[in-house]
Amino acid sequence: RLRRAVLWADIGQPARALADLAPVLSSTSLPAWTLGRARALAIRLSPQPVWARLEAMQALLSSLDDASQLALDAPLRLQCVLWMGQTGGADAGWYQARQVLRQARLARHPGLRWAAHWTAAQAALAAGRFVAARRHAAACTARPADEVGIDVPVGRWWHALWVVWQALGEPERADAARDAGRAWVQRVLEHDLPSVHRASFVSAVPAHAALLAG
Repeated sequence: RLRRAVLWADIGQPARALADLAPVLSSTSLPAWTLGRARALAIRLSPQPVWARLEAMQALLSSLDDASQLALDAPLRLQCVLWMGQTGGADAGWYQARQVLRQARLARHPGLRWAAHWTAAQAALAAGRFVAARRHAAACTARPADEVGIDVPVGRWWHALWVVWQALGEPERADAARDAGRAWVQRVLEHDLPSVHRASFVSAVPAHAALLAG
């Protein structure tokens, strides 16, 4: 149910995602890792303001036990970084993104490393650290095709890089990121989704809508 809820959320079906999450969240017998991911997804899908979701995610992080460790803790911290950039905490978010990147490198965890680079590019931009933003965005551009960032949907990956490169005054790189993201969205629409979900895949996922409109 949790895995299906993640997929529902990624294709713009939050109500279906929350329906799958409900029995997971009410369970008293699940491992802490499973329950923690379910609670984190519920927070991300919440209609609350960004600052309230940030507070809820930080409270969840503080409640995790030592067994959760890197695989759960770090992706949730990266989500907090993105929200911190929107709520006046850009410098603190930049510092936290670098911490997670160091952890990922030490653990030799490629999925977390790419997610950290992707988040760090946005955090550095929000903090006005343009050299660092360019460095992390360039690392993301060189990502091998057979590796992906953990908890980073493909459409959001390309959309964020498009935005970062635009802000850095790199139109060619921005266009390349937008074109890659647009091609992926169109490919999913044409080949991977039943027709009933195609409209929400665009309209309910802002990154997809922006890529197609850009």
